[in-house]
Amino acid sequence: MIHSNERKQCLSGELTHSMNLWKTKEKRILGGEYQVDLEESDFNEDDVKIISALDKMYPIELIENSSVVEIDSHYFVFHKSDMPKLTEQNFDTLSNLAESGQLVNPVYVEIDEGGTLIID
Repeated sequence: MIHSNERKQCLSGELTHSMNLWKTKEKRILGGEYQVDLEESDFNEDDVKIISALDKMYPIELIENSSVVEIDSHYFVFHKSDMPKLTEQNFDTLSNLAESGQLVNPVYVEIDEGGTLIID
């Protein structure tokens, strides 16, 4: 099991760097300036569309109640209450699924009462 902050930063960087919000401040940030203030005018309609889509797809409640396990560049999303239930056998199963190459991120997983993984 690997939690990769570096990969998360890369993904968030790809997203934010595609936004007008970034582009309007890019020279200042890359020039080493810290705490660059954002203005409402830095956002454009494309930025609003991206943020609105993410908000609809990933509501705050889902984010706050989820934990992510990264295995071979696959992101398995669990409810936080399921994390203590994970066994070594579960991790082996997740590794095998990740290696199969048939998964699309993110992969939502539940654990039933018997400890069986339910893959959505």
